[in-house]
Amino acid sequence: MAIIIHFGEDNCHRSMVLEGFGYTVEKCDSIQDVLLYLRSPRLPDAVVLAELREASRVAALLTKSDLPLPVILFAGTDESYTESEFDLVIPALTSPSDWLARIGETIEQFHSRRSNLGAFACGQHERHTELV
Repeated sequence: MAIIIHFGEDNCHRSMVLEGFGYTVEKCDSIQDVLLYLRSPRLPDAVVLAELREASRVAALLTKSDLPLPVILFAGTDESYTESEFDLVIPALTSPSDWLARIGETIEQFHSRRSNLGAFACGQHERHTELV
């Protein structure tokens, strides 16, 4: 099953739901932790950002890294964000069955793109290590 990096507070216990559904969830407390996971030999399948003020900053870093993985935001009720900065935005109060399905579909779309583009050919993986 897919590996998901979770960054931000998990007040709604979404990482537990993801794990119960079969995902491996790596919880990160800082941007530096996220970047360290991105240096690991196995690229994660998605980055989930949970209701945090730094979401746009993390999304920008990941976009600059040119990594073929989706950036998913669990939006809070009182947050403002630019939807185009993220590959998927899950509104507050979305049911777990709905957001699990949407995350699965998004990861699958990115897997298809990776396969079609040969993401790791020509040193793609080395580029993101320069971020840390």
